[in-house]
Amino acid sequence: MCHSMDEYIDWREQLREAEADDDEPPAVDIAEPEIGEPEVEEPELDEPELGQAELDD
Repeated sequence: MCHSMDEYIDWREQLREAEADDDEPPAVDIAEPEIGEPEVEEPELDEPELGQAELDD
């Protein structure tokens, strides 16, 4: 075996720790828009639709 026991990772222990962390609130607070506040929309791109080039020929 080419790996020593020092490099061994107990994935079961890491899984337990990750599941325990799921109960905690996220570190980043995601702000919801207030009622009446406009939502940020994605800008529309001025790219032609797929297949539109064939119709222009």
